[in-house]
Amino acid sequence: MTLPVRALRSAIHGSRSIRPLFASSARPVNVLADDTRCCNHFNYSSSTSSSSQLSVRDTLLQMADLNYRVSEENSKILKAQIISEYPALRPLLEMIYQPSFRTHLSSSSLSKYMSSIDPSQITLSEHDLPMPANLQELFQLLGSRKLTGNAMNNLVISFLVIHGVVSDNLKGGGETLDTFERLLDRNLVAGFGARTLLTVPWPEGSGSSTTLENDNVQSSSPPSSSVNTTSTSTGNGASSPPSLAPVTSSAPTMSSASDLLTSPVSTFSTTFSDKKTASIGTGLSKFEVALGKSIEAPFKELEQGKKKDPDLKWYASRKLDGVRVLSLLDFYVPASHGEPLKVADVTFVSRNGNPFTSLAELEKQLVHLAEFPQLRDWLDKDPLIVEERDGGVVKRLVLDGEVCVMRPKRPEEKSAVYIPSPDSPESALWKQDDDLVEDFSAAVSALRRSMPITHPAYFLFDVLSWAEVSVKIAIKEPGLGKAFGARIQDGKELTAFLDDRLKRSGVEEKMTRFLPQWEVRGIQEVEGMVERAAQEQWEGLIIRANKPYKGTRSTDIRKFKKWKDAEYEVKSLETNRMRLSINGVFDEHVAMANIWIEHKGHPVSIGSGFTAEQRLRFAEKPEEIIGKQVTVEYFSESQAEDRGKGVMSLRFPRVKKVWEGRRDI
Repeated sequence: MTLPVRALRSAIHGSRSIRPLFASSARPVNVLADDTRCCNHFNYSSSTSSSSQLSVRDTLLQMADLNYRVSEENSKILKAQIISEYPALRPLLEMIYQPSFRTHLSSSSLSKYMSSIDPSQITLSEHDLPMPANLQELFQLLGSRKLTGNAMNNLVISFLVIHGVVSDNLKGGGETLDTFERLLDRNLVAGFGARTLLTVPWPEGSGSSTTLENDNVQSSSPPSSSVNTTSTSTGNGASSPPSLAPVTSSAPTMSSASDLLTSPVSTFSTTFSDKKTASIGTGLSKFEVALGKSIEAPFKELEQGKKKDPDLKWYASRKLDGVRVLSLLDFYVPASHGEPLKVADVTFVSRNGNPFTSLAELEKQLVHLAEFPQLRDWLDKDPLIVEERDGGVVKRLVLDGEVCVMRPKRPEEKSAVYIPSPDSPESALWKQDDDLVEDFSAAVSALRRSMPITHPAYFLFDVLSWAEVSVKIAIKEPGLGKAFGARIQDGKELTAFLDDRLKRSGVEEKMTRFLPQWEVRGIQEVEGMVERAAQEQWEGLIIRANKPYKGTRSTDIRKFKKWKDAEYEVKSLETNRMRLSINGVFDEHVAMANIWIEHKGHPVSIGSGFTAEQRLRFAEKPEEIIGKQVTVEYFSESQAEDRGKGVMSLRFPRVKKVWEGRRDI
């Protein structure tokens, strides 16, 4: 039996009840009120009810008012102060701005569907109607992907009709519908995001920071990590852990291990019930890893670093054309040193904390690291516990590296081989007679589609404690806070042990290799490496400072890429609402979002390289760029995903120059 949307709304108004999606939050929903208030700065600061207790229309009206006020303010501090005046919206805002959260439905797709259907034909099953009671429940359902396609669209439209956001004939909506669409896109276009929300001085009683947990991402084993330290009594029954001060002076000062490992800048936990659906990162704090900043010839930044610190060393390695993968290796550590370590779990994640489920073959080899002699000592010195168990604890070791799918070189690639001097730095970066090369498209395709990679090559370049990865900075404690050079040695010893262990087990294919690192002694050595990288068409070079770990983008890591450029004719453009700074003032504008060109007969979208003024001008006068020639800077060609074999696109394209007609110089 089906129930039309119009009848659904009548059911809410009348005596019939609709089963809410989550029984624990069942409550009457008032959609009878014809709220004609406009958003002229309501004073909500005295409200203590959450957005789940407000009507949907009231929630959207509050959100529209917040959005208007915050978008008028440029100061981050004042933005945070304004947001704090809307405590009822806190749970919804923190859900929407969780870095890993997705609704899987865009406002443009929903609008297109609404304009193409007959409202009287929208039906939902009365027997099993998953009708959310509020916006949080709706977005949580969308995030779970229990519904897709037209079923998802029908549910959202029914929700909007039932709660009075749009009329039965899908007309109207105005400001409330516009605000709903912004929430659906996870972008209020008000110049704030998760980082701002972390600084909001919420009033007491406004509710704690939310953690999104849908049916396939539940908080269970292993639970949030805890601190493993020797504590001392404070006299009141509490314990005071010892100090774990950060190594770098720029890092925030923490008074204790618990402060360091639960500070707002770094708080996140591992939440998953099945390692195949692992999600790293909860709340508003983003999972982050060490990332580099670009460097160009003549590499003056390296010399400048030496001037500031004469003892500073730099290590260079080849930049591989693969996918960044962190291996989270969980080991059961018994209290007795006489008992062996055991593998508790192995999880592979991207640099953003998203899980990879294609590396079962690599996992089979890494589990042998439970026998690595130094492992017990490394884990004992890590203060962070993943899970407490009878007779011991579970602790985690983190391997950082690049997964590549290797293929045989083509004839033209073999002919491009650079012949370095046998003892030169560039010869140390990669073996000379290697007949294999990375296949980036194959690696991305396999990882995205969860296809098993039978022969992955895992190039390891760092070995880290879970505590330091968690807080994104080095910890000044014995056995921790190691500089990169010391971590290179750890990596070499670990991979050497693994090679020997696999050899003794009769395994011929060793998937984990330590990426060669060369200590740079001068700019001339770097120039030789660049020459080989260009000749053999490497993706580039990575140059790392001999410093303790820093889990953010920093100048401790420098990346060099060789870019190309070419001229293309602009075929068309697309516009969108964008928040831009014009004459120092941020505001929302309809602006050009991207242009379309053709590369080898196939369309390519480019959105980078334009100024804010250009985006406004070309949106208003598209004839000033469509049909004109642009110089596009890009790194390399790449196989276009999901467009068929042989369809080529561009990697990292950006517009370098817009010509009046065609390039004439």
